[in-house]
Amino acid sequence: MFDVLSEAVRRGESTIVKLLLENRADPNKFDVLSEAVRRGESTIVKLLLENRADPNKFDVLSEAVRRGESTIVKLLLENRADPNKFDVLSEAVRRGKSTIVKLLLENRADPNKESTITFSIKKGSSRHVLVHIQNSTFPIKSVTLNILSMNKTHCHMDSNV
Repeated sequence: MFDVLSEAVRRGESTIVKLLLENRADPNKFDVLSEAVRRGESTIVKLLLENRADPNKFDVLSEAVRRGESTIVKLLLENRADPNKFDVLSEAVRRGKSTIVKLLLENRADPNKESTITFSIKKGSSRHVLVHIQNSTFPIKSVTLNILSMNKTHCHMDSNV
């Protein structure tokens, strides 16, 4: 979808973004916050959040963590992003982002939260396990998935992590 706010965010035009927001452009209409995070535009992220962009509407915190954008992670957390909604703490640890790990823990990320792949394996959701493996940042050497029945999955992963 196209709108003028999306275009201004895509172009990194913080002055125009500010003008549009001052004139009632909706920061939640399209996924403009995610776009600003993907582009590393911390000034625009701040403007959007100041104008009530929802930091939990899309997976923007995970995106900021994956990109190692500690300034943006901090902004999102200061504006009520939920550090336990997705596997953001696991992602920060896997990527060796100690500054981000510290920020997440300071903002109530649960270090005992079960990862979504572990949850999927325990629940026998082979489709979800496959998605996690395909999108994994772990260096997986071999993966064997045998669907034993509709509700049971055997999963074996060798990792050099």
